[in-house]
Amino acid sequence: MSIPPPSIPPPSSPPPGFDPDQPQPGWAPPPPQGRHRYGAGPGWTGAPAAGGKRPGSVTGAAVVAIVIGALVGLINLLGIVLAGSVDVEITTVDVLLSLLAVAVGIALVAGGIRVLRGGRPDLLLSAAYATAGVWLLNLVVVLSRGGGFASAGLLLIVGAAVIVGLLRGQAAQHWYAGRTGA
Repeated sequence: MSIPPPSIPPPSSPPPGFDPDQPQPGWAPPPPQGRHRYGAGPGWTGAPAAGGKRPGSVTGAAVVAIVIGALVGLINLLGIVLAGSVDVEITTVDVLLSLLAVAVGIALVAGGIRVLRGGRPDLLLSAAYATAGVWLLNLVVVLSRGGGFASAGLLLIVGAAVIVGLLRGQAAQHWYAGRTGA
C-alpha cells in the first residue's frame, strides 16, 4: 500500500490592485537602526525602551529645580512686597532683578513638574540657563555697589549648575534619547 503524495494547490492569482513592490496595508518596515551618538556599534541604540524607568539624575534635577525655584520665587516676591516696610534703600534695579528672579523661580518649578510628569527637559534647561543669567546680572549689581561675591545669591548659580549637570549627564541623555515624543 502506498501513500499518495500531498496535493499542492494550484497557484492563485494575486488580488486586484496588488503590487509586490509596494508595502501592503497594515505592514510597516522595521524602525531604522543605526548608531546613536553614544552608540557602541551598528544597531546599538544605547537607550532603554520608552517605558524604561526614569533615572535618578532626572528626578534629582526636577526636585532641585522645584525646591530652588520655590525658594527663590518666594524670597524675591516677599522682598518686593515688604520693600516699603524695610528700612533699606530699594532701587528700580533691585525690583527688576527681583521680578526676574520670581519669573525664573516660577519657570524652574514648572519645568521641574513637567519633567516629573515625564515631559521633555527643555523648559527646565531654559529656566536653569535663565537662572544663571539672572545670577550674573545680580552679581554685577552687587559688585558695582561694593558688595561681596557671597552676597550675590550663590543658591541661584549652584542650583542652575546642578540642574544642567544632572540633565546633561549620560544617564539622562540615554533615557531621553529612548523616549520619542515625550
